[in-house]
Amino acid sequence: MSKKGYIVDSAQLDQKMRNMKCTFHKVLDNKKINKTGRGRINWPYFQRMEEIFATDKTVNLPDVVSSSPLSGSSMSSRCNTPEESRRHEPTPSKRNLDKFRERQLEIEEERLQELKRIRMGIEEGKKKQ
Repeated sequence: MSKKGYIVDSAQLDQKMRNMKCTFHKVLDNKKINKTGRGRINWPYFQRMEEIFATDKTVNLPDVVSSSPLSGSSMSSRCNTPEESRRHEPTPSKRNLDKFRERQLEIEEERLQELKRIRMGIEEGKKKQ
């Protein structure tokens, strides 16, 4: 592509393909279920993308029935926002939450050990009586 004058890196190409795949899914879903009265979505690249994704198992998923109340839109699992497309690295607040949870577990473990010591002390006191 650089020979043609396009200066792009692999991350930009990856995001472009993700966006095109997402658009393809939107148009495909619109063609499958057009009972809501919404307008038909046309995309000039749909036919070409259909050829490209014809054997892609991530696009041609078998239809399944879900009991999840959030399964109303098949787009939810296929098309992510740019933020969701990035690798999921813990955010500072998530790391703080993880540390908080770890500390809670430590405290609970300490409490459990103390309760065991109290129980053993009570049992030993009963044996001496």
